[in-house]
Amino acid sequence: MQHSSFSIKDLLSAFTDAAGGLFGIILGYFLPIRDIAYWLFIAFVIDMICGYWAAKKIDHERFSPKKVWNTTVMYMLAAIIIISLLYSWDKTFHQDTVPTYMLVGYAFGGLLIASIAKNLYKITNWSPLKMVKNVVTNLVKEKSGVEIPDEA
Repeated sequence: MQHSSFSIKDLLSAFTDAAGGLFGIILGYFLPIRDIAYWLFIAFVIDMICGYWAAKKIDHERFSPKKVWNTTVMYMLAAIIIISLLYSWDKTFHQDTVPTYMLVGYAFGGLLIASIAKNLYKITNWSPLKMVKNVVTNLVKEKSGVEIPDEA
């Protein structure tokens, strides 16, 4: 009769193998959202750069990793988590007509584009951006009666 010895090293090896397999399964499941996740990551980086540039030019602020972590990184993680959960929701309930994870991803993308444009306007005071701002402000005032205050 042969005794098999089972050591802590073997247990740890089996655990890391199982964790690697689980990570692979999760990654494979969420692979369809990679395009929107890549796009949002790039948009968040551009937004961070434009935000830093505007803060440095207008308010003379120094670069703050804490501010980047508390704002950009947390928002990016929240966006990816929400999109992942909505993707899972869509797949679970066979919601294929209009994928909600894509709609929410587009909404996050639109918010990022607006933030980038706002920071670029602050930095450059470029007249086309000023015209767009005036058109949107007037349209909102005309349709809703709400006046948008001037920030910068």
